[in-house]
Amino acid sequence: MTPSPLLSAGDIALVERSFRQILPISSLASELFHARLFQIAPEMQALFTGEMRSSGVAAVHWLGVAVAHLDSPVSLSAALGDLAGRLVANGVTPQHYAPVGEALLWTLEMALGEGIDAETRAAWERTYAAVSEMMVASAYPRAGRVAAE
Repeated sequence: MTPSPLLSAGDIALVERSFRQILPISSLASELFHARLFQIAPEMQALFTGEMRSSGVAAVHWLGVAVAHLDSPVSLSAALGDLAGRLVANGVTPQHYAPVGEALLWTLEMALGEGIDAETRAAWERTYAAVSEMMVASAYPRAGRVAAE
């Protein structure tokens, strides 16, 4: 595995390992995630249309896409660029990324229990920060320039 400028090889390995642990219980993890997200950011429930199960399947799919490309920032950016654009079309704003990250980390802790230690949590925090920054920069290029100015 080639280290990423975004993440260390150790971070990538921890995220990949814990993601593999989530896959067999992805339906439960999805339910936990959505329940937590709507608890901390009830306004986000309006962004989810259709059946929750399909939203959960899509979320696990895109999380898997991100995890699979962590060792290549260029591939990761390309893989997530389309998703970021679709999220904007569905009403997602840059401010929505923080509660999603909070719900994701909480879900990992609940679903994996003792399977997620402080080092793995920190690796996920860095991963989510890198991925969300990349997606916001892709979906809201003007917002990124304004923030940098």
